[in-house]
Amino acid sequence: MNKQPNDGIVVVLRRERRTNTVPYGTGIPDAVRDTVVAFPFNDKEATESILREHADTLAAVIIEPVMFSCGCLLPRDGYHELLRELTAELDVVLIWDEVMTGFRLGPHSAQGRFGVTPDMTTFAKVAGGGYQMAGFGGRRDIMEEIVPPEGDEEQTWDSSVFHGGTYNGHPTSAAAGLKAPELLESGDVYDHIERLGDKLFVGSQEVADVVGVAANVQHIGSMGQIYMTDHDIHSYRDTWHANEERFADWWLEAAGRGVVFGTPSQGERFFTTDSHTDGEIDHALEVAEEALSAVNHPYGD
Repeated sequence: MNKQPNDGIVVVLRRERRTNTVPYGTGIPDAVRDTVVAFPFNDKEATESILREHADTLAAVIIEPVMFSCGCLLPRDGYHELLRELTAELDVVLIWDEVMTGFRLGPHSAQGRFGVTPDMTTFAKVAGGGYQMAGFGGRRDIMEEIVPPEGDEEQTWDSSVFHGGTYNGHPTSAAAGLKAPELLESGDVYDHIERLGDKLFVGSQEVADVVGVAANVQHIGSMGQIYMTDHDIHSYRDTWHANEERFADWWLEAAGRGVVFGTPSQGERFFTTDSHTDGEIDHALEVAEEALSAVNHPYGD
């Protein structure tokens, strides 16, 4: 059996595509583990079977619309459409974790790009121009749960969900949060970063093929990742075929030449920004090719 992380949980995937959950790290009580049921991303048959089996005890399904927590795992074959229909049928709240995709895959985030509306959504720093910022929203009937009821103050938190935060009113983050959407909607930001994203990631696949390094480049819009494998990337387990050591060596070779592609972990991702230029992307691809050649022929043979 192999371990699979899923937003703070390690999932054990058996051959029959059923799952167990175990704590991702120390300090997580078994009682918390017992409240979680995991299901395999992009596997529609297994997902439906698992959710139907546990429907009577499920409060919500929480998922990244694009699994950037393991590099860049894209939804396939109408997976989100099925999940939306299924959770609606089973009366289970569908929550999209758009911490990575929010406002980066378009002005309406991943849900606008895929045409799927979850019941709740979480956002993070992109909504504040990179400053400390987080937010969540959803259906009115769900959001009203955090509204304190009128009446006896001592009974307030017994009948509503407490919500608070240290930085909720931070003036810099709040100002950035108001301004960032204006800037995103006022210009050609998305056209620019996605055009450069296509150039960077498609070009990365091309240079890997030229050098002869097994690579599978996955991306959407301005974000993506290079998996050091020629295996198809359909599920998280497919990423296990990637050569993590080769990726780290390639990353270090590129960083030594002045270009940083995200982090040295294949479980992360990298992306283009509005400040990038065509010339910088051209240079990045030249360095990527040099670094790939270096790891493919470490001794210059």
